[in-house]
Amino acid sequence: MKKFITCLYFAVLFPVCSYAGLLSFLGDVSSISTAMGSSKGNGTNVENIYNILDSDKILDKNAQAALKLLGFYSGTIDGNMNTYSSRKAIISFQKAFGYDLKKDQNWLETLLGGEGVKNYHKGILAENTLNDLVYLFELTKEFDEKIFGEYQLSEDLKGIYQATQELESDLSRNGQVINKISESMNSELAKGRKNLLLDGIFVDVKNQTLWLDTEFTAKFNYYDAGKYCSNMTFNGISEWELPTPDLLKDAYTNNTKFTHIPPTYDRNWPHFWSSVGHYAADFKKDKMYTEEPTENKLYVRCVYSYASK
Repeated sequence: MKKFITCLYFAVLFPVCSYAGLLSFLGDVSSISTAMGSSKGNGTNVENIYNILDSDKILDKNAQAALKLLGFYSGTIDGNMNTYSSRKAIISFQKAFGYDLKKDQNWLETLLGGEGVKNYHKGILAENTLNDLVYLFELTKEFDEKIFGEYQLSEDLKGIYQATQELESDLSRNGQVINKISESMNSELAKGRKNLLLDGIFVDVKNQTLWLDTEFTAKFNYYDAGKYCSNMTFNGISEWELPTPDLLKDAYTNNTKFTHIPPTYDRNWPHFWSSVGHYAADFKKDKMYTEEPTENKLYVRCVYSYASK
């Protein structure tokens, strides 16, 4: 948090430092940006009701995050829109964007659910405005996820930037546009990162890691496996290394969907070296185990960590 405050304040200014991400103040955003799964069973029951409530809470958390990015909210991202700080933030947002103006609303705007005087409520977000704020948050999250240290998905980022600009304009009700988020994105686009092609690469956003995901042509003992990764240059990246045991464990625990797997006729195909000596992963049995590092040959998945780049 200290690093974020030093380098970035609600995604407006970007001093020279490692890219912390526009959403760094949120910590792990995965818990508030992934919608709930469908309910089990049929009919309305307590479990279904709680799933609906949880889904609404996720939307409210994302809307709070968007208000924080825009500079209106400074409280905890808890999904409670009926606290003093949340209502105050919404009122400030409504005032800044012109939702509180007493202007006539034509019949078409009313029909389309627009936010003129007839459905404006002080301190409460109408459904379409809530959805726009959630979309603003999701655009920011997706922008963050397409920057990999010194690399980026250039075309994707430009599209997200343009969509954010349009959304910030659409949110305005009186011609005033607050474009703090798109300005921050534009600052990042101007930093000249190397463009990354994802062919042969699997992106692990959770662990801020790129996995080499190409066809397997050979197996190595532990020492040659380390040299194989360190000597690798792929897609402009030359800082590949063996994955840590924790990364391997996370990969098989979460059933990571790699495109390429070793030949299935090889009885040792699910076995991969880790960065720690004789420690290896068995993807078929979902476990870590010890392996003789010199004589035995296993497959390798090289990784590139962009977290500190």
